[in-house]
Order: sequence, then structure tokens, then C-alpha cells
Amino acid sequence: MHTAAAQASAAFREPGQGELFRMVVSMLLQRLLLGMAGVCLLGLVLFGMARLLIALSDQKDGYGMPVLAYHAVSDDTWGDASMFISPPAFERQMRTLHAKGYTSVTFSDLAAALPSRPAGKTVMITFDDGYDSVRTVACPILRKYGFRAVLFLPTGSLSGKPSALVEHAAEMAECIEFQSHTLTHPDLTQLDDAALRKELDQSATVMREWTNQPALAVSYPYGRTNDRVQTAASKSYAYGVMTRPGLYRTSTDPLRMPRLTQTPVIGRLLFALYIR
Repeated sequence: MHTAAAQASAAFREPGQGELFRMVVSMLLQRLLLGMAGVCLLGLVLFGMARLLIALSDQKDGYGMPVLAYHAVSDDTWGDASMFISPPAFERQMRTLHAKGYTSVTFSDLAAALPSRPAGKTVMITFDDGYDSVRTVACPILRKYGFRAVLFLPTGSLSGKPSALVEHAAEMAECIEFQSHTLTHPDLTQLDDAALRKELDQSATVMREWTNQPALAVSYPYGRTNDRVQTAASKSYAYGVMTRPGLYRTSTDPLRMPRLTQTPVIGRLLFALYIR
């Protein structure tokens, strides 16, 4: 009797293998959730600190204008998927800008406002390369919210058989200002001086003749630039844009304009951080 009771008591005290497994899993999940909560809390704290630093910079250096960088607006991706933003995501961003009271500006607006900056809460929306989705998808959304954007186009694409976007360029004037993305989209930092000047100067000439407007700005292909490239660019352009994140301020070198490239993950975080 006593032996049977002792065995029953031991069985009651000692969990079976199934219960032990559940206990271990439960403990691991609790630690995981606590760890995730800690990471989320840390992320929120860092995000808040970054927003505070940006606000303090605004007070010190004046309003910082976000310059957004896009490529294609499409659900169908090919090649580098980071070059694409879905139409719903793009519209959400434009709706957010509109709701927060932003007005879009182009390089013509910047030049017209010199030596100061356009007044109010401004944003610049830019596209690189000349994907046709800028015409078919982005422009209707831009028109819906009253925005204009800048399209940096490699001017070598204007010769030979024109793309659908180039053929319909006149229809896009309401929502797009065209600027240069060089002649053939090379890495400018790897060119010798003669080839560098050709890429920059000839592209500016072609863009000026094609649009009957000044060629004010160049987007450095792949975001790659250096002092030599910027010195050469200054002969033909007033502005040059990069892919380094940040805000464009009155103290910014206009040939080193930072942009917030809208990649699927980091780009969305930058949008949330800088669009206030």
C-alpha cells in the first residue's frame, strides 16, 4: 500500500515527456516574446530619438526638404526588385504627403526661388531611368493629389526608336519635369575626364533641346559621385542628386543633394522617419 502510494505521488510530481516538452517550448516562447518586445521598444526609442535630432536640425539649419527617389511603380518586378514600389504603396505615400500638407517642387521651382527656398512645407518627388510605369501608373496618382515630379532620363534613350514614355512625353508635362540622368548611364567615377565631360555636357545639351527648358539637374548613375565628378557637373548643371539619405537644407551643396530612396524595407523606414 505504502509503495503504491509513493509511486502515485511520484508520478503526480514528475511531469511526463510530453508535459516537459510543452514547458520547455512555453519557456522559450516567453523569452522570445520578451526579446522581441525589447527589440521593438528599443526600435521605438531610437526612432523617437532620430525624429528629435531631425527636428533639432530643422531649428538650427532651417527646414530640411525630403527628396524622394523612385524607379518603377509596378506589382510586376524583374531584375532588381528593390527598384520597384507597388502602386498601392506609392499611392499611400502620396496620400500621406497630401494629408500632411506637403507641396511638391521641382528644380525649376528651386531655381525660381533663389537665393531663398520655396516657402512652406515642400517635398521633391523624383524618378530615375524612365520606366514607362511613371507615365501609366505614377502620373495619374500624382495628378490625383496635385503633385509634380522630376524624371531623370538617360538622354541616349531619346535617339533611335523612342520608348512609349518618350513618345508620350508631351502628355506628361502636367505631372513631370524632365532632367538629365547622363547620356548612357555609366558609373561616372570610372570615366576619364573626356568621357566624363561628354556624358554630362552632351546630355545637358540634348535635354535642353528636347524640352526647350534649361537642363538644371543631373542624377548621378548608381548614386556614385566624387569631387571630380561634381566639378565637371557644375559646368552644365546647378544641381546634382545622390542616393545618400538625408534632407536637403539651405546649407547643402546643391551638387550633393541627398535623397530618400524608396526600397521595400529601408526606404519605407526612411519615409516614416523623415516625413513629418
